[in-house]
Amino acid sequence: MVTGSMNIKYLKPVPLKPVGLRATITKVNRRKYTVETTISYDGVVCITGKVIAIGIDNQSVQLRNL
Repeated sequence: MVTGSMNIKYLKPVPLKPVGLRATITKVNRRKYTVETTISYDGVVCITGKVIAIGIDNQSVQLRNL
């Protein structure tokens, strides 16, 4: 996987305490995956994020590194 795009929104300060992280794959289109995430503390969402990841095969990567 490689990152196609990443968008992060900082909504509130995040305390230096244990927080909750939730990541959900919301869309799959062939090799393209959309993942939406939230980080929350005490039930309040502090950060949201959205990543588009693109699957690549190992053989392509190895050929590019030659």
